[in-house]
Amino acid sequence: SMRTGELHWELISRMRAVDCQTFVAMCSCGRNTDEPDVFQSWANSMLITPWGRKLEHAGIDEQIILQEVDLNEIDDCRSQLMYSN
Repeated sequence: SMRTGELHWELISRMRAVDCQTFVAMCSCGRNTDEPDVFQSWANSMLITPWGRKLEHAGIDEQIILQEVDLNEIDDCRSQLMYSN
C-alpha cells in the first residue's frame, strides 16, 4: 500500500531473496493515478537475485518484466553463505 510501500516493499523483497538464497519476483499491480479515491498500490514490481541485488524494477505504471536468470547463481550464493550448513 502507499502507507507502507516506500519503507517496506524493497526491504522485504531483498530480505526474502537473501533469506531463501533464491531469486524472488515481487509482483504488484500498477498504481491507479487516475482514480485517487480508490485503493492505491505501491506498485514497483521487481526481480531480486539470491544476493539481494535488484535485477529488474518496474515503476508505478503497468509493466511486464521479462528477464533471463542464471540458475547457477543460486548454487553459487548457497555455497558461499553458510546458512544451510
